Amino acid sequence: MRRPLVCAVALAAAFGVWEIVCADFMADDFMQLAVLERVSPAAAWTSRFDLYNLSDGIPEHVRVMQDAGLFPWFAGPRFALTFFRPLTSAFLWLDHSIFGLHPAGYRLDGVLWSLALAASVGWILCRALPGRIGTLATLIFVLSGIQAVFCWSAARHVVMAAALGFAGLIAHV
Repeated sequence: MRRPLVCAVALAAAFGVWEIVCADFMADDFMQLAVLERVSPAAAWTSRFDLYNLSDGIPEHVRVMQDAGLFPWFAGPRFALTFFRPLTSAFLWLDHSIFGLHPAGYRLDGVLWSLALAASVGWILCRALPGRIGTLATLIFVLSGIQAVFCWSAARHVVMAAALGFAGLIAHV
């Protein structure tokens, strides 16, 4: 079981190297970077642990964001959209404090989480499925291409939750 799992994680690492080489920021990354760089109006009321707080529903804050062109004019005065992701926010803040505006460092962090997920999924699949079916399932998981999404900085919460969840399942088993 150990050798196929190592091969699958090595393959995921190879994909991860590609992600680091081709690293760039995308879509939501810029909103979070604007808060971290303190150039967004939201930086005045957003802490390093709530980077996924897009709107807190306070009318004055909503108006400031509308005036800056970040919210549409038809957003209600109490428009609220917030997600509780303090661990992911803390890691993004840490990445920003270490790597600044260099996306390769952010991707490295995402790749490490992706490798943790690939290893834990592989361990579970190889243990739960008979014979080489677990190895095949692990390789399909690694080859599926989902790792590219896992390395996206703003979507890192997905891989972090999954990796920690599978690690908890391994600890339980």
